[in-house]
Amino acid sequence: MKLHDEQAIKLLKKLRPSEVLLETIDEYPDDERDGRSDLEFLMDEISYYYSLHMEDGHCYHDDYEDAKRKLRETKHGKSIPVDIRTMRPMPGYWPSDIEACKNVVNEVARIQRLGKKLQGMGYYGSWWTF
Repeated sequence: MKLHDEQAIKLLKKLRPSEVLLETIDEYPDDERDGRSDLEFLMDEISYYYSLHMEDGHCYHDDYEDAKRKLRETKHGKSIPVDIRTMRPMPGYWPSDIEACKNVVNEVARIQRLGKKLQGMGYYGSWWTF
């Protein structure tokens, strides 16, 4: 589905969403829109995607919690645990892994900020209240 509202397009670009969220929005069928505006549709999609990160037991939730844990343990990548035998970072704690953790946590924070902004504008999602 293509968004036509300039404000919705601008907010989506500012969000810098992951490929998963972009693909979900792009592949949404136009006939299932049910008369919702672009901003209402955007709010529903980000509230659903955010709810996946907050619901216990979902793989996105597990990834999000794991990312937050790794960032806490490494003080946001400043203190990486090292394997004494090889003097290399422990598995899962390489700088690229820490960067991926930062990306996950930052994306969830951006989604939450956009959700709060849209709620302030009077739009509410069907899945999650920010």
